[in-house]
Amino acid sequence: MADIPGSSRFWNREQVAMSVALARHDEISARSVGGHGGELFKHTGDGFLAHFDTVAAAMAAMADYVTALHDESWPEPIEIQSRVGIHWGVAEARDGDWFGSTINHLARVADLVEPGHVVLTDPAKQACEALPARLLEPLGMFSVRDVPGSLMLHTLPIEASYGPALTGAAGRGLPRSSTDLIGRGDDTAALLARVSEHPLTTIVGFGGTGKTRLAI
Repeated sequence: MADIPGSSRFWNREQVAMSVALARHDEISARSVGGHGGELFKHTGDGFLAHFDTVAAAMAAMADYVTALHDESWPEPIEIQSRVGIHWGVAEARDGDWFGSTINHLARVADLVEPGHVVLTDPAKQACEALPARLLEPLGMFSVRDVPGSLMLHTLPIEASYGPALTGAAGRGLPRSSTDLIGRGDDTAALLARVSEHPLTTIVGFGGTGKTRLAI
């Protein structure tokens, strides 16, 4: 799912320039999606939804899309940037459209993405081939509105992207390490037992002993 935040402001101020810019945006999005075997099946205001057979194809298409928007010479004073969410799951096809909780969860995640960034959910990463999945950088665990439980989110590094990948509405989240916690099984069990009995539990110890890692 891709969306152009702030597009209403451009429409209100520069309708002619925005009409030209959006037509060019639609050409770029159709080329990026179609070039990687995707299907652009719905426009949502100034954004769109697309379906791909693989997560790797979606990642490649959206990297091309965000980069092309960044490199484009937009008519003054318009500058089109899009935010992109990628999710993987079961959806119901009906009358050329897709429905279900997968689509709803995707929309909630896309709402948290900053312009110029591509963010993937953990189900999308798990469904991705090993090599493309290694390109992703973990953002942490987040509570996403209308999505049960916490959701691990990842960002796809793109040269054209800058600044934070998620809006302030996403909160800070918890960082996720790329390696396992080794040799702390007893400490983890003791901590879980304490937390289940006490609303506030404090971990103390010398600096560098892994208190933060254990808490996470």
